Amino acid sequence: MRGHLILALFTLLALFSASCGPGKTTMLYLDVEKTLKQARDNHADRKVDSVYYYYAAGEYLRKCKQEHGYSRFLASERYGLKAKSLARKAVETSEKESAEYVEPDLKSFKKTKKNKQKDQ
Repeated sequence: MRGHLILALFTLLALFSASCGPGKTTMLYLDVEKTLKQARDNHADRKVDSVYYYYAAGEYLRKCKQEHGYSRFLASERYGLKAKSLARKAVETSEKESAEYVEPDLKSFKKTKKNKQKDQ
């Protein structure tokens, strides 16, 4: 009798842990972080074709973690799945050899008040 009770408890525990929100989202965002690292290693953050996917995946991942922190696990899972999709797309596009690199124009971002007055 006692063995049946223990078996029933383990079965229930297995059923509940399979659909556990915190566990699913934690594994999801760890997977996304790994995929984003692979994209970064492929220079996805500097290639024209993949820069959007790379940074969008990072922002969705940030939101996934934020929602996870507020215990909103369904929303966290949705953001995580979107981040995973974008991260995979970033890896795919960054692996293309024909991709061009983006060189940021830092001079346009560093306009001071003095330079703006000269333009007028």
